[in-house]
Amino acid sequence: MSIAPAFGPGSYLIAHGGSRQLINGHLKTLNDEVERFEQWRGQNF
Repeated sequence: MSIAPAFGPGSYLIAHGGSRQLINGHLKTLNDEVERFEQWRGQNF
């Protein structure tokens, strides 16, 4: 089964995406020492 892209053709800006914490704030959820981040660990990539 194929799923169509959510948006049509065009240029888009991806915010909070990337492999560095400076660009992607969700990467800090990978820190196992902070318990409150546990529920958001799936958002890091």
